[in-house]
Amino acid sequence: EISTICTALNNLLTRARILLNTSPSQMLETAEQAADKSKLVKLLTQLWTIVYPAIKSLSTNLTAPPQVSSLAADFVIQSAENSSRGGQKLAKESVLDMIKYFGLNKLVTANTSAAFLGRLVHNNAVVDRVRAETGDHRLLLEVLALSCVHY
Repeated sequence: EISTICTALNNLLTRARILLNTSPSQMLETAEQAADKSKLVKLLTQLWTIVYPAIKSLSTNLTAPPQVSSLAADFVIQSAENSSRGGQKLAKESVLDMIKYFGLNKLVTANTSAAFLGRLVHNNAVVDRVRAETGDHRLLLEVLALSCVHY
């Protein structure tokens, strides 16, 4: 049942990400588009406030389904995309802190960390954000190495 809920929430988060990433800039948007964007931001704020803490907690469960790591990765991707777009900061944590939590935390299983990283490394916004905040990709390599050692 957790996997079904995570899948539905992941679809919702992905749809909101796509709509935000394809919306026109503030200077070009109509009043209706601005209202729609405002609704998306409200939705994302609620997801960050309610769902993200639950996903963090679920990720430490030994029987967490793979959908938990996928949803966690999509939250990180949303945060990185939002930062690159110059959008309103919705996450209370930085992209780096989120990656450290899901990738280097000893309470998160190796399966969860590996699936989380596998979803992240294909996203340019995340890779660019890590590079911007640290100057290199060492953190992602560290998560990869740790996942390989414990897997």
